[in-house]
Order: sequence, then structure tokens, then C-alpha cells
Amino acid sequence: MLVTEIALEEKKVELDKRFSDFESDLEAGLPVLGKVKFDKSLFSYFFFRTSGEPFRTRVFQDIILNDKNQLVLLDIARQRGKSLAAAIEAIHTAYFVPNSLVIIISHDLKGASELLFKIKT
Repeated sequence: MLVTEIALEEKKVELDKRFSDFESDLEAGLPVLGKVKFDKSLFSYFFFRTSGEPFRTRVFQDIILNDKNQLVLLDIARQRGKSLAAAIEAIHTAYFVPNSLVIIISHDLKGASELLFKIKT
């Protein structure tokens, strides 16, 4: 899927609404496990914190995390959160897929170690 600037803006509005609706469900005491299981951005929002606040994925991370394709090709600049998205994907898979095996592969030990550190923290 080729993502244009217009599509990104539309996705941002949609993502903000999903976070807002999810927050409303939490405040109302409604069950949210189904949403958390099938939406990896809401999974990270529910389970992870950043400076005490729920972690909000960026729009492109949401697109990557919730893509239904088995393989995803990314052309994204450095330091944009690709490893963090991979860590969320790994944790979500380990948590919700019974008997799953999560393998971390990198071109060097440093890259694999950094990703494993993100997963642990």
C-alpha cells in the first residue's frame, strides 16, 4: 500500500478517534480485551507507558502494526520508530498467539541487542 500525505492525515484523524473511543470505553468500565487483541496500536496504548502517559503509536507505526499482510516492506528514514514497532509486534504475538515463537534477527549483534532491550523495557 502506498501511503500519501493525504492518506496519512486521514489515518491520523482515524487513529486519534480510536484512542479517544478506547479511552472512553476504559473510563466507562467496558471490556476492552477484544479491541486490544485485534488492534496492536490499542494494545500498546493499554499496556505501555511513556512518561506516565499511555503510549500512542505514530500513524505510520499504526499502519505497519495493523497491516494484515504477512510481509511488509518499509522505506522509512532512520530513528523513526521502526524497531519500536517491531518490538510491539513481537510482544503482541508472544502474548496473544499460543505456542508462538518470536525470533529476533538483525544484521549484527548490536541491532538485535537493542531490539531485545526495547522488548524487555
